[in-house]
Formats: sequence, structure tokens, C-alpha cells
Amino acid sequence: MKTSQITKLIKSTLLIIFLSFSVLSMAQKGEKRKEIKDKIESQKIAFITQKLSLTSDEAKVFWPIYNEYQTKKEAIGKESMETNKALRQKGVDEMSNEEAETFVNNQMTHAQKMLDLKKEYLAKFKKVISIKKVAILQKAEREFQRELMNKVKDRPRGKGKGNGNGPGNGTGYGGGKGPCNGAGLCAGYGGGRCAGIDNDDE
Repeated sequence: MKTSQITKLIKSTLLIIFLSFSVLSMAQKGEKRKEIKDKIESQKIAFITQKLSLTSDEAKVFWPIYNEYQTKKEAIGKESMETNKALRQKGVDEMSNEEAETFVNNQMTHAQKMLDLKKEYLAKFKKVISIKKVAILQKAEREFQRELMNKVKDRPRGKGKGNGNGPGNGTGYGGGKGPCNGAGLCAGYGGGRCAGIDNDDE
């Protein structure tokens, strides 16, 4: 075998090894993020259940509705992020007047969709829990978000890197700009989900 052929073979082998390690690393990071997200969701369920003093019968009918609500809310947030992705990356200062108008209109559309969703599920929540508990729910969500963000800020930074600019769909993908620690938890705020918590209730 010629030297040039051996060199190509070595390069190809090294490339395959590199790609294999990259895929493995990505898979491990994905599993870690899912593990953190699941843990946060479990803590959120316990927190809200305690704050609302849900009975076992209330919990059985409340949580399926709440989880459905969160799924739709997350989808709207993700849609908004994707719609404005290019403009967000460009930055408001660099937008033309036409682009700025598109950006603002998209934001208004997003806000209206969120409002319509909240109205829809307010009616559903009132069928399974009292209106007072619905009000407590909104307060509990904000309190849990604040507690979670405080924990994120207080945690020592790891070796991982993150910029909080990813799509707002869960742990480590914050909807806005903000520093992330080694675990990938975004400490910023934005229009999507940051560290598994929605940020549009503030």
C-alpha cells in the first residue's frame, strides 16, 4: 500500500473515531439534561401540590389538565422563538424599520396566543379547583421560578459552557440571554422556558 493511501486511511479512521466520541458526548449531555429537567418537574409538582393543598381527588384531575396546558404553552413559546430566530440573532439595533415592525408584530401575536391559552385553561381549571386555588397557582408558579433561579445563580459554575440562547424548551435552553452553569441551567430570562420554567408569567 502506498504512503498516500496509508495517510488517507489513518485520517479516515481518526475522523470516524472523532465523530463517534462526539455523538457519544452529545447523547450523554442529552441524558443529563433530561435527568435535570425531570428532577425540576418533580420538584415543581411537589411545590404546587403543597401550595394549593390539593386533595388526592383534586390532584388526579388537576395535573392532566395542567400538563396539557404546559405542553401547549411550551409549543407557543418555541414557535415564537423560531419565528423571530433570525431577527433575534441580528439584534434590535441592527434591524431595519420593516424588520422591527415584523419583530414587534410577531411578539404581539405570541402574547395574544398566550393570553388566549390562559383564558381557555382558566375555564378548565375552575372546573376542578376553586378560583382561589387558581389564583394561588399563578402565585406558586412565580415563587417556584424565583426559587429555582436563585438556586441556579448560587450554584458554583462548572466546566460546561452555555449562553442561554437556545430554544426555550426546557432545562439548559433558556428563552433569553443569560449565563449558564456547567449543568446547562440558564440563569437568564426570555420568552421561552428557562430551566424548565415559563418566564411569561412575570
